[in-house]
Amino acid sequence: MLSVSKKKILIWSLVFIICLEIGFFYFLLKVYQPVPEKPILEKPEQPILEEPELKPLVVEKPKISCEEFEPISEEVSCQEAVSLVLKEYPGEIYSIDRIKVELIGEGEIQPTEYNIWLIKINFKEVVSMPEKLPGMEEVGYVEIGVDRKTKELLILAYGPPFEE
Repeated sequence: MLSVSKKKILIWSLVFIICLEIGFFYFLLKVYQPVPEKPILEKPEQPILEEPELKPLVVEKPKISCEEFEPISEEVSCQEAVSLVLKEYPGEIYSIDRIKVELIGEGEIQPTEYNIWLIKINFKEVVSMPEKLPGMEEVGYVEIGVDRKTKELLILAYGPPFEE
């Protein structure tokens, strides 16, 4: 038979071994615990956008008559502006409009605002006007601004003829 001291050593050894096993398994379970999978973020459902109603494109025909413009007192009338332009640039009126523009003149830093009649003229035949329209051999149209206060003619653009 075993002596009491040997029984104590045996019991304590068993207790120690059991504690080591419990600690070892606890450590393993803690360290090698499976990592929880992150939930896959679902894309939020985007609302179905309704396609906008397509409206037919309405292209306004250019205004070629002064009848559509109401006269303003103390300003050059549409008819007067047209006659001034046609005197300098004989051709066919393509469009007329009453607009406000800002232009920078030679040697100026700040733009000057002009209230003008914008008159676009198509020449019946391609013309050459190097003294009036420099930089182009042949010109088919010209856009002239007529200052509504001073009657000054401002060349705004020129180039090949407008296509109808």
